[in-house]
Amino acid sequence: MQITFADGSRLNVVSQHPGVTVTITPVVVSGSVTIHVTGTAYAAGCVLLPNHDEVYGSTTVGTAISLYETDNNSCPNGAYYGLIPGTSGNGTVWLKGSVNLSEIGTNNGYRIDVSDTTGNIFTKTVAGNAPTYQIACESDCPAGKCKCHSDSYPGYCCNDCASTAAQINAITQLVKAKNHE
Repeated sequence: MQITFADGSRLNVVSQHPGVTVTITPVVVSGSVTIHVTGTAYAAGCVLLPNHDEVYGSTTVGTAISLYETDNNSCPNGAYYGLIPGTSGNGTVWLKGSVNLSEIGTNNGYRIDVSDTTGNIFTKTVAGNAPTYQIACESDCPAGKCKCHSDSYPGYCCNDCASTAAQINAITQLVKAKNHE
């Protein structure tokens, strides 16, 4: 298959195992994200609040964050949670084991995953517009593309047939003109 990225660059991904699946997912690749903690929290009087969501701050995309737990004996099986690096929490008591950490930001890129019957064979995350792809069977190149030798993986490239034919015709015309001089 051939993947074309927003900058015009192309990449061939080859599988020897038919049944290729391509997934393109919008993702946040740069900027900042808001950190959310969700789970079951305790309200006053230790009343459970399922599906509670709180903002714990923001960070730059790619910053490793995790939660740490501090015991709280005011509610059964309750705990305070803070971020590493970052805050010590905001005083909410959460039910232990119910807390999830997530990052929410504006999608400004895409992750492309290619898998075949053996599993995931290619993953790449790119900024900007979604990549496009064409799957070719048997001939290695999609319709309208001509296979040519390449020293880089996978050992060939796929050029546009019409463009290649136009270039060959132009060279042929130049040679004919030179021979008639």
